Amino acid sequence: MWPDFVVNGGLVDRFLLRGPADAPLVQRIGAWLFGLTFLGQGGVLLSIALDQRLWFLALFSVAWMALGLKVCRSGLRGCKARRDRESD
Repeated sequence: MWPDFVVNGGLVDRFLLRGPADAPLVQRIGAWLFGLTFLGQGGVLLSIALDQRLWFLALFSVAWMALGLKVCRSGLRGCKARRDRESD
C-alpha cells in the first residue's frame, strides 16, 4: 500500500512539471489552479519582500512565481495537440 502513494505522488509531480499532451480538461484546469496558487503566493511574498527590503525573500518569491508559470504552462500544453487532432 505504501509504494502506491509514492508512485502516485511521482506521477502528479511529473504531470505538473511536464504536462502530457493527452491530459483531460479537468486535469489541465487543476494544473492551472495550482499554477495560479503558486503565482499568487509568490506575488504576496514579493510585495512583502520589496516593502521590507528583504532581497533573499524577493529571490525566493521570484523562483516561486517561475514555478507557478511552469505549472500553468504545463496545463496549457495539451490544448494545441488536441486541436491538431480534431482538424485531421
